[in-house]
Parts: sequence; structure tokens; C-alpha cells
Amino acid sequence: MTATPEAPSLSAEEISLRVLKLIDSIKSKQDFSVEHIYSVIGIRLLPDSVQPKYSGFTQVITTEWWYGFTLNSDPKDKKLIFSFDTAAGVAEDVAATPVCAFDFDHYVNALKTMGFEGSIVYGEHGRILNWDFYRNGINVQVSYRGESFEKAKHNCVSAIVIN
Repeated sequence: MTATPEAPSLSAEEISLRVLKLIDSIKSKQDFSVEHIYSVIGIRLLPDSVQPKYSGFTQVITTEWWYGFTLNSDPKDKKLIFSFDTAAGVAEDVAATPVCAFDFDHYVNALKTMGFEGSIVYGEHGRILNWDFYRNGINVQVSYRGESFEKAKHNCVSAIVIN
């Protein structure tokens, strides 16, 4: 995708700041709209031609990484998903360093500063699946991964689901 006024080329750090600003701006289900998202972060989500209740946007960050948004505007299941993903053909275990300028701890601290309460969601055998944060009926689910094999304990945000 080419950078335009409605699709600026942003670094991982810049998009992370905008995502945090967007999370803080969401006060009700009415804020899950293409218009609200554009007014806060300056990125226009485009309608999906196959599934009209979905809109989205993706942007390349590096040759190995991209970020994306998916908005489900169905009144029964409104939610926004933001993720950092590896490019097609790139190994899943590639270092997340290019998308880890704002690591998991940075997001946690920012969400707590915004007034969100957090709790860990555990899976099988006590494995942490993600963190859930709540504020006034808004849920923010944050998933993460280790930065690299060498820095496996340094957690980088991989996906955020807001509903």
C-alpha cells in the first residue's frame, strides 16, 4: 500500500501511539466506527467487498513486518482488532524487534494510566494466553510474544482486540 493522506506510512512506534490514543478515545460501542477511528488515528479503514460488516487496513512496516486493523461493525459483535504480523513467506520466529519499540509493559502501563483494570487469562497448564483490561464496559485484550529467541522474556505486543 502506498502512503497517502488517508493511509500515512507509519513506524511501529507511531502506530502504537495512535492505537493507545484510539483505545483511550473509545467510550462506548458507538465509537466502533470507521469515522471515529479515522478522526482519532488518521487512518481510513476500507470496506471489505465480500463481508460488508467488516472494514480493514494494512500497512507494511519493514520487509518482514506489517500492521493491520479489522473492524467488525455488526451491532451484536462490534470489535476492533489491531495486530503486528509477519509478511508472507517470513518465518514465524523472526525477531519482533522492529515492532517492539513499545513493548508489552509499555502498553500495560499506558492502559493502567487510562484507568483500565487488568487481569491475566490463563490457558492449559497455567500458560498465559493474554491479558484482559476493562474500563466502563470496554474490554481490551492484549496478546504478546517474545521479541526473539535471544530475548524470549522481553514481550512484544502481537495483537489487541477491543470490544
